[in-house]
This record gives sequence, C-alpha cells and structure tokens, in this order.
Amino acid sequence: MDLAEALQIRPGDVLRLTADPVETEIVRLDRYYVYLRTPWGQVDPASAYRWDGSRAFPRHDDNHDWLNTPWRYVEEPGKVGSSCSLHIPPTTVVVRESVTHDPPLDTGELPRPVLMISVCPKHLLDHEEAGYGVWFDTSEPIDVELISSGS
Repeated sequence: MDLAEALQIRPGDVLRLTADPVETEIVRLDRYYVYLRTPWGQVDPASAYRWDGSRAFPRHDDNHDWLNTPWRYVEEPGKVGSSCSLHIPPTTVVVRESVTHDPPLDTGELPRPVLMISVCPKHLLDHEEAGYGVWFDTSEPIDVELISSGS
C-alpha cells in the first residue's frame, strides 16, 4: 500500500500486515530484550534525538511489549554479533487512529515519517495494552492490505 492509499485509512478499517523475513544483526542482549540493527532506517544527523540505529524487540512472548510489535523471530535469537531473522506473520489488525505530521516527524531516523496508523491485532481488541504504530512512508518493509472498511 502506498502513502496515497494509506492516507485514506480510517479508524475501524481492518488491515492485514505481513513482512517477509528480514536479516538483522544482534547488537546487544539483556534478560528482556534483543537489540537489533535492522536494514531499514538511517540515523538522522539533523535530529534533536540521539538514536544509535538499533531497535529493541521483546525476547519472549511473556514480555508485555510482545503485544506492542507485529515483528516475530523466525528462529530463536543467538548471541551478540550473530544474525537474526524477523518477519511479520499474516496479522489482522483494526485501525484505532490515523495521524499525519506536517512537517514530517523527527523520530531520530530517516526518512522522517508523515503518516502513522495506530492499530491493534483483531484478537487482542479487549487488551488495553495491545497495539502499535505502523509508519507508511519509511523504509520499514511492512506489506499492508485493506481487508474491509470500518465505515
């Protein structure tokens, strides 16, 4: 889905998210998170924020943050310096909110996003902590398909 199509998304719409496996590098591990350098996003040298280029993903599905990302490990993460594959299995989500940013939002990485869609997996709608944002105009490799319109 391109940005023009994504700008038409409204709360209540039902989407399907997927992503093919993506190779990442493990840069740090702790008890709760795996810190990965992903192939998407670049450090924004003009940003007001300092981002080191890594992203934290929950280590286990009993971590409350597991509900806050669609990304899943293809295999169990190894040790620092090794590769780790992530993917998004087909996930049906419901749109909660659509937010546009003009000028594009300073997040610490490039490209700076213009559109964020807040979504929640359909099977977790009653769970108040579940959900995450999907940026439509960044290089994060997420495929989005409109399943049904909520209006």
